[in-house]
Amino acid sequence: MRIEIFVVLSAKPNKPELEIAKRALIRLFGGLTIIPNCKGFWLNKNGKIEKDLVEIWLVYADFPQIKEEADRIHVESKMQALMKVLSLIKQATHQKSQAYALNNKIYFI
Repeated sequence: MRIEIFVVLSAKPNKPELEIAKRALIRLFGGLTIIPNCKGFWLNKNGKIEKDLVEIWLVYADFPQIKEEADRIHVESKMQALMKVLSLIKQATHQKSQAYALNNKIYFI
């Protein structure tokens, strides 16, 4: 599974909390790649284009095929842990929503 997390850095994020999030992802999935210095563009409520400084955090996770209940529990617990990390990133970056993608499908929390 390809996991992309779009980390907005425009609003002076809490760097210690982002470090905790990085370490949690590395422990959870075994690695993390950060693509720095990206620009993200979006439309505000007035239809004006806004720009943010963004990092893309990229994780490749190898989940087992769900054959047994233990496999399902393992995958669900990792996904629950990922949601907690996403919430921490959202808090640390002062965002109203946190964008992430699973296998190129975008989601927001």
